[in-house]
Amino acid sequence: MYLQKMHSKIANKDVQWAQWKESERLNHGPPKPRQNRNADEERMNWQMWSVQIDSKGQRATAGVSYSSNESHCCRTQFDELKPVMLNEMKVPMIHTGRYLVCQCICKPLPIINIIETPAEKCRFFSCGISMLIQDLNGDVEEVSIFNYLFEFANVEWMTSETIMVIKEPWLLYTSQGKIPSIKVDSPSDIIFVDSADEKFLDKIGAKKWYIEKTDAFYFAYEAAKIGLEKGGDREKALYRMGQAAYGMREWQKAAELFLSVLKEFPSNTNASGELKRATSRLSEQKNGKFDFKAMFLEGKKEKAQLDVADYTGPIEIADIPGKGRGIIATKDIKKGTLLAVSKAFSCGYVEGYDSKLFNMGCDALGASTMHNDLNTMKNLKNNPQRSKEIYGLCSGEEDERVEEIPFGIINASLIQKICETNRYGTAEMEDKYGKLDSHLFILTSYFNHACLAQFLNL
Repeated sequence: MYLQKMHSKIANKDVQWAQWKESERLNHGPPKPRQNRNADEERMNWQMWSVQIDSKGQRATAGVSYSSNESHCCRTQFDELKPVMLNEMKVPMIHTGRYLVCQCICKPLPIINIIETPAEKCRFFSCGISMLIQDLNGDVEEVSIFNYLFEFANVEWMTSETIMVIKEPWLLYTSQGKIPSIKVDSPSDIIFVDSADEKFLDKIGAKKWYIEKTDAFYFAYEAAKIGLEKGGDREKALYRMGQAAYGMREWQKAAELFLSVLKEFPSNTNASGELKRATSRLSEQKNGKFDFKAMFLEGKKEKAQLDVADYTGPIEIADIPGKGRGIIATKDIKKGTLLAVSKAFSCGYVEGYDSKLFNMGCDALGASTMHNDLNTMKNLKNNPQRSKEIYGLCSGEEDERVEEIPFGIINASLIQKICETNRYGTAEMEDKYGKLDSHLFILTSYFNHACLAQFLNL
């Protein structure tokens, strides 16, 4: 069984490599009809292994799989896709133009995927969850969802009643054997369905699963905007739009919305405080005036949360002939001039991972970089309006891509390369060989920081 193999310790790397090569051979062969599984047996086996893992205290121990650097993300709008059932699938095959409605039926388990690129001699890591699902016919299959486990080994949010839509499901052979499973690389290829959303469940033919009963600033703004347009509570809608605009770092818009709340509802004291915060950020953005002492003290804290704006001084991003995009000065710069203040788009911390979860022959830096990759995808999924900023960064490719990635699409493979090429590590000098955290900054990624250190974390 896949779970048994996934959680067994394989000491011989040559054996692992041979298994991976065999699965790669199968995955490049002709598609064959998927073999149906015995649902009762699979459910019983999965539950037995889950009980054993819990009894041994290994729930937080991740299984390991190998895969090539091949990755897929659906670029088609959901309304243009058509449903598919497990008994219609073939292996190996990406079921282009289709979507699978399914439900998690057993407790999921954390898994780490090692992505090997032998030609480039590179290795990437991604983590996720492995689970047993059933489709609308009651057929079962194993699914591995990578780059969606934002809190590693925390799978409690995934219950045995979680309903999902998998866009363009990819059924392939795994590195653990010849039993196929569905692999999902991109967070945008999964739609988690509210079991109380009767209308959507009816749309996808899953009404029988109907049960009566946030950092996503972009979607929060759009939802509040619709509420305002549809005649909902005006005070709440305007206030929530202001909060969402603040979260999106659109300070001018946030200030205007909070001001609108105060004009129409002067007794709203919360809006007064939020307006003060928004105008402070707006001043920082325009004038470059920051409380650096307060920032310094906050920055000394573990997992600091700095509430500051970004600032761009007398510099700009430009195409530099023969060198790509980089930072140039817009005028002569005097000594002591503030060039830029850039808040990290995403952060990855070593402390977020127990050593037991990351025992695969790599150092602690691997944990923080994987955490950074995941948080980048999480933030981008929650705030897709920033896609151009992220996808505009260098990915290390010799020939930079020209293809435009559709709004809301998470290209996991590309984001991993972007993070690998641009991230900063922060540590005290004496921690040079110790634990390093990883951060992705957008503006300052255009400075050359890959060869020599450009700053010291104070």
